[in-house]
Amino acid sequence: MNSKSAIYHLPERLRVELKKPWGQLIPNAKISKQKLLEVATKSKLRVAVGDATSENLSNLTIHPDIYVVDGKEKRIHRQPPKLEAKNILRVENPAGCITGEAIEAVLKAITLEKPVGILVEGEEDLLALVFFATYPDGTTLFYGQPNEGMVIAKVETCREKAACLLKLMGVPSSYLSMVL
Repeated sequence: MNSKSAIYHLPERLRVELKKPWGQLIPNAKISKQKLLEVATKSKLRVAVGDATSENLSNLTIHPDIYVVDGKEKRIHRQPPKLEAKNILRVENPAGCITGEAIEAVLKAITLEKPVGILVEGEEDLLALVFFATYPDGTTLFYGQPNEGMVIAKVETCREKAACLLKLMGVPSSYLSMVL
C-alpha cells in the first residue's frame, strides 16, 4: 500500500466538476424519509459524507452504515453530530486535498463492524470521490449540496468519473484498482 503521509491536491481547474450534483438532488424543502428511501431503495450499503447530511439522515431514522464528518458546515465550525458508531476512525485531511491516511480509512471502514464513523480533522468533502471510486456496486452515497439540498448517488454511476478525477489529483492507481 502507498504512504499514509501522501497528500493529493485537487487542482483548481477540477473544482467546477464537483460543484454539480453527481446524483439525484433532493431540494432542502423536499427532504423526507419517504423521499430518501424511495431513491435509496435496494442499497447494500449507505454512506453519508458531511455533518449536516449525517445528522439529517439520523434525525429521519435513516442510519448510515458509514458516516464521515469534520465538525464543520459550510466551513464554519459546529458541534459534530452525535451518531452511533461501533468503530471510529480518525484521520487528518486538509481542505482541497485527500491524504493517503484518509484513503486508507475509507478502505478500512468497509471491513469493520457497522456503523463506522470517520472523524476528519480538516475537511471531508473530497472523500466522497474515494467512496465512489472504490466501494461496491449497490452502495448509496448521501452528501450535501450547499444551499440546495441533499444528493443521493449510486457509486456505480459515478465510479469512472471519480477515478478519473482522483488520477488527475495524483492518487496512485493501486488505490483505485481496489473496487471493494
